[in-house]
Amino acid sequence: MMAGARALASAALASRWTKPLAFVAALTPMAWTVWLALTGGLGVEPVAEAVRQSGLWALRFLLVALAVTPLRLVTGSRPWRASGG
Repeated sequence: MMAGARALASAALASRWTKPLAFVAALTPMAWTVWLALTGGLGVEPVAEAVRQSGLWALRFLLVALAVTPLRLVTGSRPWRASGG
């Protein structure tokens, strides 16, 4: 049972759509903040709210980055090995 889940997760991470989706996901916070700025959703202190929003997104991305190693251990794959720099 666990081997099937590992194979499925490895295949999903090795998909050719993984990187483009990751880049789109990385641009989502900026798009969301721009949308809030254009529609007046940042409130009476727009700069302070934009900083707060960017901090919340930074924490979310930090949690995702910290989840990479446990995910790698569970799946047994290293799909980002070549793109690590």
